[in-house]
Amino acid sequence: KLEEIQQHVYTWSNETDVLFVADFPEMHLDNYITSNFTNVTLTVLEGEVAYSDKKQECDVVVPKGSSVPIVTGQFHKVKTISSYPACYMYTYNSNKERKETE
Repeated sequence: KLEEIQQHVYTWSNETDVLFVADFPEMHLDNYITSNFTNVTLTVLEGEVAYSDKKQECDVVVPKGSSVPIVTGQFHKVKTISSYPACYMYTYNSNKERKETE
């Protein structure tokens, strides 16, 4: 299933990529995404997570099948809040080709 999703994401554009993450209940990921990436989205494939970043006053609950846009150039936290492991993915444009030609 993950490979199928990955192949679908690759059809969006030559600059689009995907990163899959899985985590256990009550565990969290602190992540920094550089501003070189654009159109960054977190989509939950299984379970439920809470998303927070420095600009938000409270966590955003993201259930299975839902997405949240990610602000780049700052840290954010994704915590698994379901009673079973969560699987989610980041989709983004890397802008690699554009930067190499500038």
